[in-house]
Amino acid sequence: MDCLTSAGIRIEKLNEINFHSWKQKIEPFLGHREVDDMIDTILCPPRPTDLEELEKWVRKDKTARMTIGLTLSDEMLKNVSHTETALEMWEEMCNVHQRHTLLNMLAARRDFYSATNARLHQPCETNGIRSGVDGCYH
Repeated sequence: MDCLTSAGIRIEKLNEINFHSWKQKIEPFLGHREVDDMIDTILCPPRPTDLEELEKWVRKDKTARMTIGLTLSDEMLKNVSHTETALEMWEEMCNVHQRHTLLNMLAARRDFYSATNARLHQPCETNGIRSGVDGCYH
């Protein structure tokens, strides 16, 4: 099964290439289940010390962890196997994918500037006449 379907909502499992669409779907789904605060770095409630409140917190965290876990592909599960809370799972997935995206952006920028730099320092032809002027633009 490549997706989670619940309450008429279909969420494809997170894989190497669909992080942004997965994130856009899982956030409101966690809200629908009333556990979205468990992944919010600002709003996530700390573990309570009161036993009754702690039981509620553990239930909400378990629901959020289960929901996130069921929407991860097998290869993504290895990234969260060491986490203990839904917030840790969430942060790990964001870190893995946002770091990957940043590296892709940096590589693309490097390739662009390398190609641009190489192009600017090559002789170019204008109207069939070869010109050796640096910085000649097409």
